[in-house]
Amino acid sequence: MESMTGYSFIEKSTEQFTFSIEIKTLNSKYLEVYTNIPKILKAEEDEITNILKKNFERGKVECTIDLYDWVESRPVHINSKVLLKYYKEVQRSLAK
Repeated sequence: MESMTGYSFIEKSTEQFTFSIEIKTLNSKYLEVYTNIPKILKAEEDEITNILKKNFERGKVECTIDLYDWVESRPVHINSKVLLKYYKEVQRSLAK
């Protein structure tokens, strides 16, 4: 990347969700990377930051990622031991 000031925005849809990525850059002597991402991607924040750092040498870089129109299609896993514990606690509370 040669120019320090720039703007990029993309929006894409998959079967499960729609997402957008917005990147804004401003001229600066040092590299400053800021991310604004959904909670569901917080575990990936370091990787996203590292990708940005590899592609920019200096400047203020702001990356915003949005996820929306989410369709929950993953299977639900139930912890039956915890569910049974809650069930017994509810029964005990109702018996009082």
